[in-house]
Amino acid sequence: MKKLLMFVLFAFCATLISHPISASEKDNLNGTWAYKVTSAPYEYSQGKLIFGETNGMKTVTIKFTSGVELKAQNVKIEKETISFSVLIEGNYVKFTGKLAEGKITGKVDSPEGLLELTAEKQQ
Repeated sequence: MKKLLMFVLFAFCATLISHPISASEKDNLNGTWAYKVTSAPYEYSQGKLIFGETNGMKTVTIKFTSGVELKAQNVKIEKETISFSVLIEGNYVKFTGKLAEGKITGKVDSPEGLLELTAEKQQ
């Protein structure tokens, strides 16, 4: 019985410790992230994802290396999951990914098919 009580206490403490870590990662999402999509057309293969907040709503701006900026739509950030869509050349492109260990990884659903995206926060 004593071992069971110690296990439950340990599990409870581990939950309390891990929760603030994931919350702080989510808070660290705001800012500029350099992204790469190696199999995308050249003009879209790299750029910046700029995460912010306006009037309590999460925002994402995509800035391509050409300097063109697009505002993302349908931005959803829940726990470590991130999703948004953007209209590029008449096509909706949807991103779904995760923030883990200080990196964003996920898939871009585009007319070219599913493409891998990685992003790292800039200093």
